[in-house]
Amino acid sequence: PHRVGPTSHQRRITQSNGQRKPQTSNLKPRRRVYISGPMTGLTRREFMRRFAVAEVTLARLGYEPVNPARFIVCRPWLFRLIGYRLTLIYDLWRLSRCDAVAYLPNWTASGGANVEHRYATSVGIPELPEQLKVWCAVENDIQDRAIASRH
Repeated sequence: PHRVGPTSHQRRITQSNGQRKPQTSNLKPRRRVYISGPMTGLTRREFMRRFAVAEVTLARLGYEPVNPARFIVCRPWLFRLIGYRLTLIYDLWRLSRCDAVAYLPNWTASGGANVEHRYATSVGIPELPEQLKVWCAVENDIQDRAIASRH
């Protein structure tokens, strides 16, 4: 059947002055933010929790978090199979597709996070402006868990 009138892509709205203007979406694309922080030296449970807290915080701030702790290459069986070097190469590829980086507390003590930082800096991927909010959320969670474990 032949349609009469504009399609959904051609719909127009009328402004108060009577002129017609193409309808545009008010939604802005979400910025992808890579989470960088220490994994080595922490138990899997500890680093998964820290990265998860950062992921939730970023999502609440309106970003699309990219959590390397959830990458398939971080699964223990696959990590043992392909090793640290290939895992880091995969992480850098995922980082290259992001708009910003959020660093977790103590990231400077992590070899992988330092490599990610050098890469991000060299290709112009900026640090997240709301970095402090992510950092505080993770630090508060660490302190809350420490207090809870004492009781």
